[in-house]
This record gives sequence, C-alpha cells and structure tokens, in this order.
Amino acid sequence: MLGDGHYNVDGPLVGGTLGYNWQRGRWVVGIEGDDDWSNVRGGSSTCGPGTITPHPCGTDLNSLGTLRGRVGYTVGPTGSILPHFTGGLAVGTLRGWDSLFPASGSAFRKGWVAGSGVEMMIAPQWSVKLEYLHVDLGDVTLFDIIPGVPESVGLRMDSIRVGLNYRFDLRP
Repeated sequence: MLGDGHYNVDGPLVGGTLGYNWQRGRWVVGIEGDDDWSNVRGGSSTCGPGTITPHPCGTDLNSLGTLRGRVGYTVGPTGSILPHFTGGLAVGTLRGWDSLFPASGSAFRKGWVAGSGVEMMIAPQWSVKLEYLHVDLGDVTLFDIIPGVPESVGLRMDSIRVGLNYRFDLRP
C-alpha cells in the first residue's frame, strides 16, 4: 500500500509464567499463562517512500501476555524430556508513531499465538524450557497522521524463549 512503512522489530521480552499440567502415561496436557515486559521495537527512516516527503516512523510492543494450551509426549528413558505444541490467545499493548506531522497512538490488542518447544527436567522439581512462538496481534488504526489520514499498525513476530521452571507438587 502506498505510504506504508514495513520493517522488522526486535528486542527483549522478560517475564513470568504460571501453568498447570496433567499427565496420563507419557502424554501431558496443560495450560499456561505468561506476562512479559517488552522492549520490542522497530522503525524506518523512510516511511512513506511513495510520498513527496519520506520520513521516520516506528512501532513499539510495550507488553505481551499469552494464555495457551499445550500438549506433549514425554521421551527418554525416564520420561524427563517433553517436546510439546502450544497455542492460544495473545494480548499486547502496541504503540505507533510517525514524524511527518508528529503523531502517535497506542492500543491494547488481542490476537493469537502458536508454537512448539521442549522442556527437560534437570532436578526433581526444576526444568528448563526452550520454546518458539509466533505471535500475531493483527492490524489496528492507532491515530490520524493528519485529519482523515489514518495510520494502521500491525504486529507479527517470531520469538525464541528460554525458561527456568519450578514445579510445585500439590499431591498430599
């Protein structure tokens, strides 16, 4: 689309996860939610390349949360490795800005997340996790550059996560 700025985003996510798993034999089904502080940003110095005045613009993801189901099958001699698939709801706060006529806006967005990973027990109640997630928060009009000229921002990103988990044993 004429005037659109397309660019990559990058930056760290730091947060926490809370979840619950049910295991039957080697099959594991669970639910988990996480909340992350985010410093994921992107921008371009030439937004609006088809216009008379190309100019800087950008996007920030200030927070990201997910609520996901997951399913996996334990492997290894002791069943201590859990490859799994995950997917569900993603929410985040997107901010966009454009310097042509200094304007910006932000919105809380809902979207989806899907991915896969592997978790491995390293001690009786401790595990480490490596996970890939694709997040799509869709597109939203955040502000008008000038009256009647809306600016839409969208976010689709891939992330690699590393985690350290503690398992609470709730059995008596």
